[in-house]
Amino acid sequence: MYNHLTSLLEITFLAREMCTLHMNYNKIQSILYGFLKGVQNLKVLDLAYCQFQFLPKALNDLKELRYFSLLNFYELHALPKSLGNFKELKYIDLSCCFKLHVLLELLGNIKDLNYFEL
Repeated sequence: MYNHLTSLLEITFLAREMCTLHMNYNKIQSILYGFLKGVQNLKVLDLAYCQFQFLPKALNDLKELRYFSLLNFYELHALPKSLGNFKELKYIDLSCCFKLHVLLELLGNIKDLNYFEL
């Protein structure tokens, strides 16, 4: 949080027991696939105020995700289809995603969603 990193190298982040990752307020413009591949048990992913140009494909692997924040994710045009696979998701924040044009029906697949901010 609050750093001046602009990129992450193509690495595999092996922390299978990690449950929380806060990357908010970063200047990183993308997360490469390998960075999230080793954290399949992640439950909290906070990408608020990030400047990513696209969401990482590795999100598909985060089936245990419960909290997902994209607050002020300015460049987001559409949600990834994989979001509908997050059956454990309880909280999603899409506030101030000004370029978001499409809310896919996949949000209806998330049965236990308790908090949805738009």
